[in-house]
This record gives sequence, structure tokens and C-alpha cells, in this order.
Amino acid sequence: MVSFWDSTEPYKLDDVLRPDGRGILFENSSRNAILMSVRSHMVGRSGIPRYSDNEEYPLQPREIALFRRRFARVATHYPEFLFFKMLGTRVFRGRKKLQNFCEGLDRVVYHYLPVFNKHSYRQIVEVQK
Repeated sequence: MVSFWDSTEPYKLDDVLRPDGRGILFENSSRNAILMSVRSHMVGRSGIPRYSDNEEYPLQPREIALFRRRFARVATHYPEFLFFKMLGTRVFRGRKKLQNFCEGLDRVVYHYLPVFNKHSYRQIVEVQK
């Protein structure tokens, strides 16, 4: 697997941005240990479908640290809390009421327990030179 920051990559984000340029990345996050465990040990087995290949992996905190070393400004945003829906979609396939319940739990966490939002499966990473 070639890392985003591998020197063999012809177009690095920091090379294509103008001075004071800004980049926006919509990425999956690996910060949630539970989702990463399910992804590693259950997805693709036990009747739980895999929607990605072995080359793809959610953005890791160490990769965000690389952004911070290369860019003047790095901000991470969480447009939603996505956790229970991910589990519900994989585990409760075809059980719409349970899936809806899981989505509702995500909305409750997002609005009332924002301290957990950094553990959402989705994130927006904003970088500026």
C-alpha cells in the first residue's frame, strides 16, 4: 500500500496547493476502536458485507499528525456522529426499525454528547498552507 505521503506519489497535496491555499478532505476516521475492531474482525465474515478493498483504510491520527507537520493550519470537523448507523447497517440489514433506531442514537450523541463526535466514522480535514 502506498501512503499518501510516500515520496513516490507524483501529486502530494502540499505540492498542488498555492501559497495560502486550502484543501478539504472528506475522510473516514480510524479513531473509533470499536468500529475498527468490527472492521478488522467481522466485516467480510459472519454475513457482514465488506464494501472496501484491502488497500483502503480510514485516516489514522498519526496521518493527521503528518498534516500538522506539513501545513500551517489543520482543522478537523465532524459533520455528523456516525457510529451506531454503521453498526446497524452492517448487523441489522433489512431490519429498518432497528436501523432507524441506530440513526437516532447517532443524532442524540451528536447533539447532546459532542465530546464523542471525534470518534465518528466520518470527518472533514481542512488544511491550509
